[in-house]
Amino acid sequence: ADDFASSQTHGGPATARRGARTRRVALGECDAFVSHSWSDDGDAKFCALRTWAEAFTARFGRTPLLWVDKFSLNQGKLSQGLASLPVNLAGCARLVCLLGPTYLDRLWTLLELLTFTRMGADHSALVVLPIGRGVPAAGAEDTAGLEADQGGCGAKAEVIEKVKDFALRDATCFDHAERDHLLEVIASGCGSHLAFERMLRAVLMPALTGSVRPTV
Repeated sequence: ADDFASSQTHGGPATARRGARTRRVALGECDAFVSHSWSDDGDAKFCALRTWAEAFTARFGRTPLLWVDKFSLNQGKLSQGLASLPVNLAGCARLVCLLGPTYLDRLWTLLELLTFTRMGADHSALVVLPIGRGVPAAGAEDTAGLEADQGGCGAKAEVIEKVKDFALRDATCFDHAERDHLLEVIASGCGSHLAFERMLRAVLMPALTGSVRPTV
């Protein structure tokens, strides 16, 4: 997290300095798998993630190690990421979800949530950070820094409505040729589109409303 910059939360290919910002770790040593949509505002995502990372540092005395797709996947062979997704998630202590306006529109982020749930992860290992539309997230005042309302009341209300209105049929991906395949994978993981939609609300709504609080 020390080497992370706001530019890295924007879209586009990884920079030539990617190698200097990454290192290999053993399975289970990564602190957080960062799940986000490249279509959401990069500065707002970075602000929310930085606030969470600072709170993590205050609690544990070190900066967190983050799994970020831009640094950890070959952006030219994203289909390989599907096979490695369970391992990458299993190697992280928690899932940090940067839940912005387009997060639920992207099939890859939905697949990450599905994999997290189907692996039997404790919901308290899910950290949900609401992201607004182009407005940097106002850092939460909570000293634990692991609350769901890091994006402010406006962002939180917006994403709650998105969760309530979510329909899997509206989700897309950058590679339209992969859309049918990813929809099939998601539907087969839950049994149907409707079952997945119910599962998604059951996972995200408690985190957003505070009825389930992260334990780490």
